[in-house]
Amino acid sequence: MSRTKNWLMDQEEEFYTIADQEIKGCEDISEFKAAMDQHQDKVNWQFEMETAEAEYDDLIAEMWNEFWSKYQ
Repeated sequence: MSRTKNWLMDQEEEFYTIADQEIKGCEDISEFKAAMDQHQDKVNWQFEMETAEAEYDDLIAEMWNEFWSKYQ
């Protein structure tokens, strides 16, 4: 793999590691999104430019729902 691809994959992994830590302390999805917005650049490369914000919001919602579904 190229160094760039390795770097991008490391950034994505870092994003998910941070998310796993942050989600536990958030009371609602908006709080989680606010906590993760500063790390959005780590995954934005995955999204289409025109729809990046909506795709990012979907990713946050999916992570939130997946995490909290374990406790329902």
